[in-house]
Amino acid sequence: MSSWFEKLVGFRESAVSNVADHFLVDNEYITSTPNGRRIRYGRFETLTLAQLRTRVDGLYLLGGRPKVREVVADVKSLHADAENANTVFQVASQFNTLEMVGPGVTPDSGITQYEHDHTQGPACAMSCGGGLIYRNYLVPLGRNVGQTAFRQLNLLATVSAAMGVDIPVRNGYALPSTAQLNEINDRLAAMTDLQRDRVRSQFAIGVQWNTEVTLNDAGHTVTQVFCSAMPISYSPVETEVWEPLARLTLEAAYESTIAVGTVNAHLTGNRTVYLTLLGGGAFGNPTEWILNAIDRAVRLTFREDLDIVIVSFGRPNPELGRLLTN
Repeated sequence: MSSWFEKLVGFRESAVSNVADHFLVDNEYITSTPNGRRIRYGRFETLTLAQLRTRVDGLYLLGGRPKVREVVADVKSLHADAENANTVFQVASQFNTLEMVGPGVTPDSGITQYEHDHTQGPACAMSCGGGLIYRNYLVPLGRNVGQTAFRQLNLLATVSAAMGVDIPVRNGYALPSTAQLNEINDRLAAMTDLQRDRVRSQFAIGVQWNTEVTLNDAGHTVTQVFCSAMPISYSPVETEVWEPLARLTLEAAYESTIAVGTVNAHLTGNRTVYLTLLGGGAFGNPTEWILNAIDRAVRLTFREDLDIVIVSFGRPNPELGRLLTN
C-alpha cells in the first residue's frame, strides 16, 4: 500500500538518492516533478520571541480579552475542516521543526515514517505535506538546502548565545548534562526579572505561514507554529534540575504562538489559535508547568480578543478548568 508521501507526490521517498532533486520551488509553492502536483508550502521563518513582540507592537490593536476554551478532537480533522482556513495551529516538534521519534533519528531517515507515529505532532506535520517536505528537504541553510544528520535548524542557538552557555542539541532534542543545567540554573538565578526576560525573548520558533492542508486534498491554508519543550524524559537528569530552563522554554513557546495568532488575526481576520499541551506525555514536563505557561501567555494578551482553543484528544482534560473562560 502506498504511503502518505507517495500518494501526495507520486514517488517513494526511499527509492531516490536525493529527494530534493524531485521538487521545484517557485515562490510559495513546490511542484513534484514525478506527478506534477503543485503544493503551497507557504512561507517559512524562524523567529525569536523578541522579533514577534516587535511585530505585535507595530500593530494597531483594538483591545479586548482573549477567550480560552477546550475542544476534544483529532487535530487532523481540525486541519482538514474548511472552517479552520487561516487558523493558527501550534505543533509540538523538536528544536529543528521536525518530528524525530528519538534523538538517534536524523532528517536523512525521511518523513514517510511519520505515519507510524500516532502522536499529535507528526499528525499536524503530515496534514500540511508541502510544508513538511520543505522543512526537511528544501529549507535554505547557509549555502546548502535541506536538513541532514550534520546540518540542521537549531531553535536554541539564539538563547544559548544569550546565556553564554552551550545547550547541546541532537537531532532536535536538547540534551544538556547535569553540569550544564546547573550552570544555566546558576546564571538564571543571578539575573533580575528583566534579564531573565531578555533570555526568554531569545527562544525561537518555526512558523510556516499560509501552508496548504494536503490531508484529504482539503486545499485551504493554515499557519503552523513549531515549538519544542525540553525532553526531560529522554535525559537521566532529575526533573527539578530541568525546571528553570524548562519553564522558561514553555513560557516563550506559548507567548510566541499567541503572538503569531495576533499577527495572523490582522493579516487574515481569523482570530483562532489552537494550542497543544506542549512537552506533556513522552517529554515528561509536569502539567502544572505547562498550564502556568499558557496562563501567563493569555494574561499578556490583553489587547486582542483571540479565540484560544486547547486541543484535547479522546476526552476532556479536567486539569484545564482553571484556564477556561466561563
